[in-house]
Amino acid sequence: MLASSGAAGPSVVQLRGGDLRPEVFAPLLIATVSQMASELESGALITLEPGRQRVRVLPFIEE
Repeated sequence: MLASSGAAGPSVVQLRGGDLRPEVFAPLLIATVSQMASELESGALITLEPGRQRVRVLPFIEE
């Protein structure tokens, strides 16, 4: 829905991985939110996985 709407917000943080317990993801989530604050304020989709993060700025534009 986010991609098809063409919207520039709201920002979304998506957690992916086998172990989604808060004690596992909290340190990664806190660090990422701090590191990507400007992207989140502008509108972004952030996908977090153990050992990997991906940021896509909104709106998604097909090239």
